[in-house]
Amino acid sequence: MKLSIATLIFVSVLMPSLIAVASEDDGAKKNNSDAQATVAHQDPAPMIVTYVDASDLKRNPNNVYFSSLLKLALEKSIERFGAYQLNPVNVDISQKRQLRELDKGSISVFWTMTSYAREADMLPVRVPLTKGMYGIRLMAINRADHDMFSAVSNVKQLAKWKALLGRDWPDTAIMRVNRLDVRSDVAEGDLYNVLDKYQGNYFPRAVTEIYSELDRRPELNIEADEHLGLVYPTAVYFLCLKLIQHLPSA
Repeated sequence: MKLSIATLIFVSVLMPSLIAVASEDDGAKKNNSDAQATVAHQDPAPMIVTYVDASDLKRNPNNVYFSSLLKLALEKSIERFGAYQLNPVNVDISQKRQLRELDKGSISVFWTMTSYAREADMLPVRVPLTKGMYGIRLMAINRADHDMFSAVSNVKQLAKWKALLGRDWPDTAIMRVNRLDVRSDVAEGDLYNVLDKYQGNYFPRAVTEIYSELDRRPELNIEADEHLGLVYPTAVYFLCLKLIQHLPSA
């Protein structure tokens, strides 16, 4: 099972070890033949699983779902791989920065939309965490654009507007390949604020994200457009380091 393999990566260096302890009788000579080996069992330390949460900082309650799935997977693996300890880090950093921290070993796991580039560098756990729901997008728009956006009925018309997306997000490449205009020079944490201040933009969000995110931002002049949606195939996976290549094959 892929999920178990990912767990094995985390705990591969924390498996129980056997320590040989030499002992001898008081009157015996100190040599190998007289020494008696005893074996002591040392319990492994809990596996520390570090991940970026930042739910409050980003005003994004959706991370609770992913962290709960991570906890469930680790709970199911205790009997085989041992105890664990979750270590959420409350820091607001970009997806690109999270991938760098994962590569350095500063964090253990990162949930994100997959892409060829990300899978080339990291090991995906091929269990789709949202069952494709992140590929069903509704547009967050400035309320002042409501009537104009309601007139959009196809991709060609949508291309006249600017999509606000993160610079390194897989969505950005998908949108551009489909000849949609994308603005990616805005910091991830400022995307909703820019949408609030300027007209002529839209922020495509997964159907599982948009309403909870807008509920957390009642002060902004933003609404979810419900007459138009974007659909493309994608998956959200847990990503971790490719340490599996150092493990013996089963």
